[in-house]
Amino acid sequence: MAVRKPIVALAALALAVGCSIFEPRDPEDPDPTTGWQQPYTYPTVIINLENVLEDLSVDFYMLCFDTSFVFVADDQDTAQYTWNFQNWDYTQEQNAISLIIGEALADTTMPPESIASVTFFVPPGLPDPGDYEDSIEIYRQYEIAFESSSRPPARGLAYLYLGKPAGTSGLWSIYRWEDNRLEDHGPDDNTWGVFKGFYLFGKH
Repeated sequence: MAVRKPIVALAALALAVGCSIFEPRDPEDPDPTTGWQQPYTYPTVIINLENVLEDLSVDFYMLCFDTSFVFVADDQDTAQYTWNFQNWDYTQEQNAISLIIGEALADTTMPPESIASVTFFVPPGLPDPGDYEDSIEIYRQYEIAFESSSRPPARGLAYLYLGKPAGTSGLWSIYRWEDNRLEDHGPDDNTWGVFKGFYLFGKH
């Protein structure tokens, strides 16, 4: 499992981000058609991620992330692909998911509700921290598949940094995603970083 951060260092980092360093973002009204819930707890952010991806909603997907969001690709993905994974921020994330969901919505061969299948779960041996206040770091193993895509499903381990930015009425969001390949990563497997990178860089 390509987890890059030692647990001791993670604990120190958790203390470092305890102060609010996030940019405020005004929350939008929930849309009952997306399964969106106001994220007053951090697990709700993960539930929202699953729901809005399966409902093919770019706008509500981006609400899961703070405007200071940073995506960090797995080191092996960076080494294998010539794509520019550096400086992947909120705008890059929005551009990538817009291309992925745009392709999905253009597929008229199947009902929209059947296009995406998304699962996040706590990996064995990597439980969520018990003590936290306004920020937390958690692991989630994921599988994200789009039937509209020629790419295999994205599989990997996300190390997620979540917080409650000032000015958002206590709503949680993700401000950093460190992507990791699984131990059984095969030559044809995609991480979420590679899946998104194909749309942002590989199709041009």
